[in-house]
Amino acid sequence: MQKNKTLPCSLMRKIILQRYHCVFRIQIEDFFINVMLMGSSLVFHSHLSLICILKLLLNFH
Repeated sequence: MQKNKTLPCSLMRKIILQRYHCVFRIQIEDFFINVMLMGSSLVFHSHLSLICILKLLLNFH
């Protein structure tokens, strides 16, 4: 029973991408728009964080 409660991240990610691919992309676009609205200086200061986010996004495809 406990095994069925929590899915592995990779499997969960795969299911989410298959069912909500368009919604996911829209959310990512909204996320970056919010980041830009918060200030371009934050984007430059959190350069390493953005690289990590981009790497995660590449892993989704």
